[in-house]
Amino acid sequence: LVIEDSHRREIDVHLIYDEGRGAMPFMGYAGLQRAEELAAQIDPSRSQIIFTNTRAHAEAWYQKITSLRPEWSAVTALHHGSLSR
Repeated sequence: LVIEDSHRREIDVHLIYDEGRGAMPFMGYAGLQRAEELAAQIDPSRSQIIFTNTRAHAEAWYQKITSLRPEWSAVTALHHGSLSR
């Protein structure tokens, strides 16, 4: 199933980076220790996507974010899949 939309949206992609701490860790679940930092940058009134490498990481991040911000549970969703060109 392919869904196409001619509506163009502005896309803002960025890596969370802190000069004193460096880039968020990419191995294992180490990034979860910086979950509060990530949650602080999420605007629940806008559509946002957090990319992870595995289904397990997606589930861990979903659980962590909704535990930090339980009021977001109605507007937060988990989807795991793959992207293709």
